[in-house]
Amino acid sequence: MITGLFKALNHTFAIPTPTAKCDIPCNINDPIVAQVAGLSLQSFIDLIKELNDKPQLTAADNSQLSRLTREKDTLQLMLKKKFG
Repeated sequence: MITGLFKALNHTFAIPTPTAKCDIPCNINDPIVAQVAGLSLQSFIDLIKELNDKPQLTAADNSQLSRLTREKDTLQLMLKKKFG
């Protein structure tokens, strides 16, 4: 019923069909993803540098260094695959 009403109004008043165009070209990824990933990578590097500046690393420090390095490397690979 409503569709018929709209068709009748459109036929009576000759309402033009709207068109839209995207403001950005196709295949452009959201840059915020790359920005957040880059900032995360920089945070990993900063934390690793802090550990490297310590004169003596404890077992906990070594474990943390290992985890940070693994996560940094994983993030780097993900960024390389996604953004080349």
